[in-house]
Amino acid sequence: MYRSGVTLGVGNGRMFLRNTEGTTALVRHPLLSLAISGATQASDGTPISGTMRRYARSVAEMPSTDQLTRDIRAFALRLDSLRQAPMLERYSGPVLFEGKAAAELFAESFASALIGRRAPTGGPDISAMMEANGRRLAAFGDRIGSRVLPTQLTVVDDPTIADYAGAPLLGSYRVDDDGVPARRKVLVDNGIVKQVLTTRIPIHGAAESTGNRRGEGAAASNMLVTSAAALSDAEIRSRLLALVKQRGLPFGLIIRELGVSAPNREDPMAMLSAMRGRGEGRPVLLAYRLYPDGREELVRGARLVDVGAESFKDILAVSQNAAILHRASLGLGGMASFMMPVELLESLGDAAGGVPMASYVVPSLLFEDLSLERVEGEQPKPPVSPPPGSASGPQ
Repeated sequence: MYRSGVTLGVGNGRMFLRNTEGTTALVRHPLLSLAISGATQASDGTPISGTMRRYARSVAEMPSTDQLTRDIRAFALRLDSLRQAPMLERYSGPVLFEGKAAAELFAESFASALIGRRAPTGGPDISAMMEANGRRLAAFGDRIGSRVLPTQLTVVDDPTIADYAGAPLLGSYRVDDDGVPARRKVLVDNGIVKQVLTTRIPIHGAAESTGNRRGEGAAASNMLVTSAAALSDAEIRSRLLALVKQRGLPFGLIIRELGVSAPNREDPMAMLSAMRGRGEGRPVLLAYRLYPDGREELVRGARLVDVGAESFKDILAVSQNAAILHRASLGLGGMASFMMPVELLESLGDAAGGVPMASYVVPSLLFEDLSLERVEGEQPKPPVSPPPGSASGPQ
C-alpha cells in the first residue's frame, strides 16, 4: 500500500421549522461517517485506489472494532490482489452487477432520473452543454406512463421506514425541509413511471410536492427496488452462464464494485494517470470473469461505457438478496444535483456535518448487453527504490 488514510466525521445537524400552515418541527440529522482509503500501483504502474465507507446514526449502530478490523483487512487484500490481476480488454455481452456495484449503478445512473427538475428559462442551456461533453441528462418527469424498467420491477421512495431486514436506513424523516409530511411514494410501478420526486416549487406534470425537499431541491430518501420475479444468487449466475453459452462467449462478467470517476488530488500517481489516460465512462474497481465451469478470475483496468437510465430497460433478472448503499442526499435543485460528482456527494457524507443521507436498497442486476473498454494511455512507472527505512524494496 503506497498511501492510506482514515477520515472520521461526526455531526448532528438540527433545523427548527415553522411555517404559516401551522407546521412546527425540529428536524435532526445525526450522522457518523468513517472512510478508509488506500492506494497502490499495479506491476505495470497503473494506479489502483479505493475507499471503504461506513455510516451510522449513532455510535451504537457503528460496526464493532473487530468487525471494522476484518473489513479493513479484506479491503486492503482486495486492492493488493488487483496489483497482479490481468487487464480486461474490450468486452461486450451480459454483465451481472452484484451487491454494492448494483446499488452504486442504480443510484448514479437511474435514481437521478427520478428527480423532478424545472427546465431552464434563461442563461446557458445546461442540457446542451452536457450533451456536448458526452453526458446525457436523463429525467423521467415528462415520461409519466412510459416503461423505463422491466415489468417485474417496482421502485419506491419511503422516508417513513427506519430499517430494512434489520439494517438501519439513513434516509428517514418525518417532514421534509418544506414542512411537508413524509410519505411513501411508488415512483415506478411494474416498470412504468408513475411520478417523480418534487418539492413545492411547481414543475410540469407534478400537481403537488412529494415531500422530498432536502436542501435546495428534491432528493431521494430511502429508495427501494423490488421484483415480482426475483431469482436466487445461484439462479442468476446460471442465467448469466446460459447467456454466455448462447452467445458463444469465452466468459461472462461480474462487477462487484465501481471505481471513482475523479482521482484523489492527494494521490499524485492517480492524478498523473488521469491526465495521460483517454476514454470516457465509469471506472470499475472489482470485476471478475466468470467462466463456464464456474471459475472466477479478477481483472482490472476497465470502464463502463454508454450506461445510462435507458440501459435499465434491458435488465433480464434481479436477485432475491439486496444490498444497501448510503450516500449524501443534499438536493441542490435544477441541473446542479445531476452534475455534482459522485465523489463530492460521498465526501459530504464523510464530513458528516449534519448532511441528510439517502439509502438505496437494490438487488443484483443482470443486464443483457453492456460494453466495457480498457483504459488507454501511458501509465506512471512503478517505484524504483524502496520506501525510507525499508530494505525489502517496492512492495
